[in-house]
Amino acid sequence: MPQLLAPVRLCFICGTCQNQGTGVEVVIYARVLVCAHCRARETTRPPYKQILTQRIIFAKTRIMNRFSTLCVTMLLCSITLTSLAQKCKFEKDETDGFTKEHIRLTPPLRICTDPYWWLQIEQKGDKYFLTIKIRTVSQIRTPLTKGTKILTRFEDGTILELVAEDDVAPSFNVENNESFTTQFNGVQKELVTKWTVRISATEDMIRQFSKSPIQLMRTTIGNAEYNMPRAVDRYTKKIMEMAGCMLKKD
Repeated sequence: MPQLLAPVRLCFICGTCQNQGTGVEVVIYARVLVCAHCRARETTRPPYKQILTQRIIFAKTRIMNRFSTLCVTMLLCSITLTSLAQKCKFEKDETDGFTKEHIRLTPPLRICTDPYWWLQIEQKGDKYFLTIKIRTVSQIRTPLTKGTKILTRFEDGTILELVAEDDVAPSFNVENNESFTTQFNGVQKELVTKWTVRISATEDMIRQFSKSPIQLMRTTIGNAEYNMPRAVDRYTKKIMEMAGCMLKKD
């Protein structure tokens, strides 16, 4: 009659077999077979399953941290691209169907306090143009003549001479004075004279507008000198941003 063999009892940790005459008892410990030597060591540290659980938790935490980092990076990239797109928002950005020239035009950009002076930057192919709207409170019938210089001083000390290429007739309008109100009549009305001057510009001129904030603009119309009111930081900052956008190549 065949003899039944004793069941093999191997230590899960070190592999010691109770049936090989080692005299080491292998018992069930933490739901697995563990010899007395390994059991003595395991009582001084967490059981293997707890260690395994800790390693799994650590691995999951590391994966989640990497995933979170990736999500944050993608979100920051998205915010940056959105911010850049908003910063470079043109009034016109298209290709002329007839000449095939790429045309970009900024919105009118306010420079100073009331009465506001405005600046608009335009690109047609590889050519640049500046449109400056000069405003003063009063009625002045004197035209701005061809060759008149509009001096533009920047905070870095640079002075640009922008020269009118044509005679510009004044236009008149009655507008609200946003900085002055009366107790009985509400917003005060004022008569404003405007000259809109379009000037050819170079890429270096546009680069100067992107490098430093405008500090002051001055011109002479007839025998009178006109100085732009105080420049406003948030306006000049926007002009710098849009000038930088204009210099970016597609």
